[in-house]
Amino acid sequence: MYQKIVVPIDNSDTAAAAFEHALALAQLAKSELILLHVSDISRATIASSVMPGLDLPSYDEQRDRVEGEIQAMLDRFCQQAQNQGVACSNRLIEQRGGNTADALLKAATAVNADLIVMGTHGYSGFMNLIFGSMAESLLHRTTIPVLLVRLNEDDDD
Repeated sequence: MYQKIVVPIDNSDTAAAAFEHALALAQLAKSELILLHVSDISRATIASSVMPGLDLPSYDEQRDRVEGEIQAMLDRFCQQAQNQGVACSNRLIEQRGGNTADALLKAATAVNADLIVMGTHGYSGFMNLIFGSMAESLLHRTTIPVLLVRLNEDDDD
């Protein structure tokens, strides 16, 4: 049923939980996992411009360092999937500002994803207003089925 499962990945516990669910589903359905990370490369530029005179690494150095760390994280997740017999690839998507959910959906559509599995913090009310919800934003923009994985409160311990 699901041949290509997209998993947005960052360095959070919720993303790791979503990956575990996607991996189990991929094993059952003999699916391919496609891990995505959207990196907003404009943030490094902003930090350099609002604090002139600080001895900050150049924009290119900052971007290369961050991208290297992100790529290593994506590679570790893919290696874990491959070690369990699941085909896996990953993509690091750079954007300058813009909506991360839109970037994820564009990438998911480009790879013909059958399912998106992503973690969510489950914020509501005021917390959702403050932090926003990537999951909610994505849900309102896609026709691709989405499986949301929320950590149990006990998992945070």
